[in-house]
Formats: sequence, C-alpha cells, structure tokens
Amino acid sequence: VGSERYTSFCLIQKFADLQSIGTTLQIISVFSLERTKGYIYIEAYKECDVTEACKGLCTVFASQMRPVQQNEVSPLFFIRNKLREVSMGMWGRVKCGKYKGDLAKVVEVDNLRGKAMIKLVPRIDLLALAKKMDGKMTLKQNYVPAPRLIFPRDLK
Repeated sequence: VGSERYTSFCLIQKFADLQSIGTTLQIISVFSLERTKGYIYIEAYKECDVTEACKGLCTVFASQMRPVQQNEVSPLFFIRNKLREVSMGMWGRVKCGKYKGDLAKVVEVDNLRGKAMIKLVPRIDLLALAKKMDGKMTLKQNYVPAPRLIFPRDLK
C-alpha cells in the first residue's frame, strides 16, 4: 500500500502544482485502499483525463489502466470490520517488528486503552549461549535468534 499511497499523493501534489500556475488536471478525486494492493482509483469524466494526469508518473502503467464498473464502485467505500475480541489466555502471532511471526499468549487486556500485554515464546540459541559462556564469542546487543522449538533434552 505504500507505493499506491505515494502515487495518490503525487497526483494530488501534481494537481495542486498545476493549479498554482493556472493549469488544471481534469480529475475529481484520487484514492487508494489498503485492501486492494496494486491499485489506485482516479475519478474523472473521461478516460483520457486520467491518462493525461498519470503522464510522468513512473509508478503508473498506462497499459494496465481500466475503468471501474459502476456496480463495483460502491463496495470500495464499505468498511470491513475484522476486529476480533481479544481475551486473556488467547494465543496469536506477532504481526511486525523484531519478533514478527513469533507465538504469543495474551496475559492481560486493557479494553479502555485498546491494548494487551503478551508473553512471547522465547527464542534461545543454545550454541551461541554455550560459546558466550565459554568466552569464545560475544553476542550483539540486538541479536535475535532464529525462531525454532526448544526441547528439554537440548537444555541439558
């Protein structure tokens, strides 16, 4: 969605820049949606106005432009609510950051602030830990071991 949003802002900026020098783009609106990756929507009266507005933008491929049917427009503006209720004891996965994809258990839920405290399944690199204890290696401060299961027999 990053490049789609960037392209939308570029078109809006182009519209404002051309308007300031007395020329106007014949477009009505521009938007992109997170759920439709790879697409931006440009509203105009004519298809040639959209082509003219997109000239000079390297992120838009003119050969792939097509008009949206009237019956496909209104579903674009419906908000899909995919929020699920989070409760204590639920399991889930971390979506982003250093621990992306790791398994987590919900320990505490604060519904007022919309936040939850989670407990992560630990990542332990036993070989690196053994080398550190022997003094052969120092671990980087931001080092995060690869995610894998730990078996009790490996800890001995």
